Amino acid sequence: MLIRRIQLENFCQHRRQDIRLVPGLNMIVGSNGAGKTNLLRAIQFAMIGDSGGEREKAADIYQGCGPKDRSFVQMEFSHGEHEMTVTRSLQPSSNELVIGEASWSTVNTINEEIGRRLGASKRQISDYVFVKQRGVDSMFDQKPAERASSLASLFGLENAEKIWRYVGEFTKDIEVPTTLMGEAAIMNELTAAQTAADDIVEEMESIDIPEDVEEYSADQNRIITGFDTRLRLANDRDIVQKRIDGKLGELGELAEETKVIQVDIDALADALVHIAGDVATAKKNLSQWQTYHATQAAREQLAKDEADYQKQRADFGEIPDEPIMDDEQRERLTKLRATCATLRQRIKDLDSMATICPTCNQELPDAHTVGEQLVNLRETLQIAEHDKLPLEMLAEEVEEFKKWREECQAFADWKASLQERAAALSTLTAPNMPESDCKEILEEQESFSTALVDLQKAKTEIEQEQAKVGGALEQLRERLANVTKQLQDIPVVLAEEADTARSNLGSLRNKLGQRNELSRNLAVAQATIQRWEDLLGDVRATLESAGRIREVVAHLEEVRNVFHRNEAPRVVSYTYIEQMLEDVNRTLEIFEAPFRVEMDEYLGFTARFLDGVRVQPDRRLSVGERIVLAMAFRITVNATFAGQVGLLIMDEPTAGLDEHNLGCLPRALERLRELSHERGLQVLFVTHEPRIGHLFDHQITLNNEGS
Repeated sequence: MLIRRIQLENFCQHRRQDIRLVPGLNMIVGSNGAGKTNLLRAIQFAMIGDSGGEREKAADIYQGCGPKDRSFVQMEFSHGEHEMTVTRSLQPSSNELVIGEASWSTVNTINEEIGRRLGASKRQISDYVFVKQRGVDSMFDQKPAERASSLASLFGLENAEKIWRYVGEFTKDIEVPTTLMGEAAIMNELTAAQTAADDIVEEMESIDIPEDVEEYSADQNRIITGFDTRLRLANDRDIVQKRIDGKLGELGELAEETKVIQVDIDALADALVHIAGDVATAKKNLSQWQTYHATQAAREQLAKDEADYQKQRADFGEIPDEPIMDDEQRERLTKLRATCATLRQRIKDLDSMATICPTCNQELPDAHTVGEQLVNLRETLQIAEHDKLPLEMLAEEVEEFKKWREECQAFADWKASLQERAAALSTLTAPNMPESDCKEILEEQESFSTALVDLQKAKTEIEQEQAKVGGALEQLRERLANVTKQLQDIPVVLAEEADTARSNLGSLRNKLGQRNELSRNLAVAQATIQRWEDLLGDVRATLESAGRIREVVAHLEEVRNVFHRNEAPRVVSYTYIEQMLEDVNRTLEIFEAPFRVEMDEYLGFTARFLDGVRVQPDRRLSVGERIVLAMAFRITVNATFAGQVGLLIMDEPTAGLDEHNLGCLPRALERLRELSHERGLQVLFVTHEPRIGHLFDHQITLNNEGS
């Protein structure tokens, strides 16, 4: 892979950058804060869509970037025969990869396509192409445990420790099931329950019960039922006979009452026939008396009406002269009334018209004309009212005379009516028979008739009662015959036989109740046995499950121990380093370093100097020697895990070098430049030391203004 050009706009502190790179060794130099590391982050962002770190992508947008300004990274690079351009925009959010005429625009498809063409995963690029600050020689200062963790992370084994911790936490949370009772205690309880059930069965077998309980009970019940039925029927026969005797007595009494009532009925009928003539005469005279009394009342009312007539006629007075109103006067009155009504409506309409403007409170232009019209109309109305007044008075007099004449006619009719009534009442006289005698005869006739009706009603009721009692007597006789027949059909059972059958049934019920109670106790005992057997099965299953869980926990502990950093991760890291050790020493030879290295048991390097005397662990090497060793190690790691990418980026590998140690780098960098050309490896080397720029193929200098 060869990065040819990287463009930045509003990315971190870089307002605008357009940087071109060359094959071989590229040096990026600048003072602290110039954006060297952020330039590498931009390259990583372009390659894998992630600039590294835990902060949000929006935090990489230049602080002075406006809401409508673009913030993006664009990188032009080649790999094999293909030229590629990738653009990652933070604002607005967009992505594009262009390879020839093909293009991709989603994050995942771009990452997949770049990874496929480079032959490396996102992790390989992030961990083996990019070497972060203090990532070159920092492991030489670490303790063995820390170095093991760092190498495990470098070789993709960081999840081993997570697995080790997770399995440990998981096994701590595993609960091994326990039981409240032991197997032996449950067996004792089960044996006791089985013994109790056997005792109940033995007691049930000792109870003497007929083989066919239903047939035995039916025989005893037939004896008891036969005796009870005969006893009941005999009692019913005696009761029915007593009721028959009672009904016969009732019929005799009712017959005597009927005879007495019939005698009274005949006597009353004869009396009514005897007084029939007197009743007819009394009714006729009483009617005449009612007419006479009505005539007397009418005469008294007539006298009062004649007095009222005389008084009202005197109060009415003499007949006045009739006022005359001709047709011309009536027509003129009608026209004057219509004229006055029209004038009043016109005046009302003009009064309702506004003469003052409601907005400016000024008099309207036609207000004066309206006022003049109102004055004229009121004068005309006054004249018309004056002319109408005498005609209105004359019309009222005509109406009053008409009413007076109608009242006079009413008095005349009233007088004629009074005279007719007086003539009609003058001929009536009182009857010959006294009124009291008439009433007495009619009252006697009424009392006889009422008594006769009551007696006839009583006779009818007695006859109905006789029929009812006769029907009941017939039913009782039928019932007596039926009871007598039933007694004849039922065999005779003695009282001693019935008492014996009752005793036998009572004994049988007691035995059956005892057996049922024992059956319930047996069911309880069997349920207890089942419960203890189930509990025994549960306990055995729990113990078996607990054994299996302990085996699983022990197996997990064995698996967990494999993932401890001193086991599998250490073995894998040791194997990787052992395999790379020859390449590391070959690179040290290329760098013309004065030592070669071996690996110790703590995953560290031991340097053996070419003078054959000095032997030192890596942590005791000089800073310059450590930098050379670290660069040789990272070049080997890059070649081993990401060699197909052809790119190595190191951030501040010379940090910490003083003036004395700086002299060890020129030969190593010269050899690194030769190695990069030889292998086609493009190297980006970030440093703040400008004095070694002549050792690089290309130098990019950044200042604090982001350019």
